[in-house]
Amino acid sequence: MTLALRSTFTLLSVILSLLLSILGIYIFAQLLYLHGLSFFEQLNLSSSWIWWFLTDESPVMPKQAFQTSISAIILSLIAFIALVLFRMYFRKTSSPEVFFFSLFLLTLSFNVLRILNLYIYSENYIINFIELNTRIILMSRISGCLFLLSASLYAADFKYQDYGILILLNIVLSFLISANIPINDMKISSNLLNTPGDLPYFVIFLLIIELLGILNLIVAFLIKNNQDYLYLAVNLLFVYLGIELVFQPLPILINVLGYVLLIIGTIRFGIRFHRIYLWI
Repeated sequence: MTLALRSTFTLLSVILSLLLSILGIYIFAQLLYLHGLSFFEQLNLSSSWIWWFLTDESPVMPKQAFQTSISAIILSLIAFIALVLFRMYFRKTSSPEVFFFSLFLLTLSFNVLRILNLYIYSENYIINFIELNTRIILMSRISGCLFLLSASLYAADFKYQDYGILILLNIVLSFLISANIPINDMKISSNLLNTPGDLPYFVIFLLIIELLGILNLIVAFLIKNNQDYLYLAVNLLFVYLGIELVFQPLPILINVLGYVLLIIGTIRFGIRFHRIYLWI
């Protein structure tokens, strides 16, 4: 993949992220316009899982659906702003690490489909659309982890240069997994998704990918004797934790902590690679 093609790909990612952000804001505004804040007080949603493994079938607080909607919009805007900045500062670099990290940022924007689920639920549309959106969001979650894993592999001197094939493999694997996860389409949880079945196995799969990404950066630190890669491993951990905290049905300060960790991890990732390659 040439530098020009990669630049075009990144530009398309920026545009798609912007469109998804606008979509999320528009749908949320429509919900408020049509139903008002009282709509969130009348929702009959099940409680979402905490830390993926734990579930709570007790009645959910209405503010959690509102909180999840806001979180999805904020996360999408963070992804869009980060993509713009990465394109501005790294548009002339051929670094695969930054390229795959940018693809990960794009996957965050798909979380606005959670708000679309809420709109479908409120208007009593075909419930299968909610299941479809849930699978798309799960696919984006898996592919995001795989893109981060790819970025860490190249930091550890992975030499495969056909990025297009690697992107395709990541997407196909994400699609196959998300398409075959059992989904309980009879209820929507407060994180605005249908609850996936076989949840522990899904979580273990994600944790393995995330741990491999961190380990790759630690290996890069040991091979190259460069402390920047060790800092990158910590930043990657911040990103993983941030994503998990943003949508947890916990006090809002915990969600805010998720934003902070995600932003810090993303910024420090860019700064460290800027320092490593001296692009500017």
